[in-house]
Amino acid sequence: MKFDIKSVLVLPLGFRRLFALCAVFALVGGQVLKANLDPQAEAILKKARQFISDEPTLNGVRSLRFEGTITNPDGKTGKISISLQQPYKLMQSIQHDNGMVDEFGLNDYEGWLKRFKTDNPEVYALMPVDVARLKRLRANTYEGLNFFSTKTNYGRKIEYLGKEDLDGKPVEVVKILYGSAIFVRYFDEETGELLLSEIENGERIQEQGELMVSGIRFPKYLITFRGDEQISHLEFNKIEVNPVFDDSLFTQPPLPSLRKK
Repeated sequence: MKFDIKSVLVLPLGFRRLFALCAVFALVGGQVLKANLDPQAEAILKKARQFISDEPTLNGVRSLRFEGTITNPDGKTGKISISLQQPYKLMQSIQHDNGMVDEFGLNDYEGWLKRFKTDNPEVYALMPVDVARLKRLRANTYEGLNFFSTKTNYGRKIEYLGKEDLDGKPVEVVKILYGSAIFVRYFDEETGELLLSEIENGERIQEQGELMVSGIRFPKYLITFRGDEQISHLEFNKIEVNPVFDDSLFTQPPLPSLRKK
């Protein structure tokens, strides 16, 4: 599974880019105006899915929860939790060393950023996301839950870019577009393993290690670069497949000025 949690957060440098990646969705919505899919792109995406797990297992995923630690180059760390639920529900939170918590939420077409301190959670700042971030959030949620799906529609297009050499290894390259939000995926030609992802702002995400959970292969680490600079290192220490979430987790909080006293 390629969960690019790195393009949507707007917070402190580094963590900001991480929450940022949580939002990649081109208002993916209905299955209308299905686009033609290049047979070469379809073949490599199917191989990538087979590398992760079998079709019945992947098609049975309705929700996911990730827990881990995110570290910046300066050594600052945060505890990260990411919850995803079909079709477009997301809650991502980072608790920083200083007790500040940043949350990014999505409930279909509602997206928001919330910030508060652990010792006073009733006092918080809340900001709805703009359209561009909403698209990214929806796209990332879809990608995270659907494991290199071959489905295309009006808002999701797939292009085959051909074969390249990546650090001495032959790869096949596929571009997935959600309007202005773009994933360029580099897959091992032989196995279908994802080796590298790039997004439209130039960031590159590498996966390392492996966690097998409920018969699905997940990455242990996500390392994000901008140019030659590493901007974050994310380690997952717990992953759950099909956890049951309360609907309130994905409900946008009231604006602070409208809360009941």
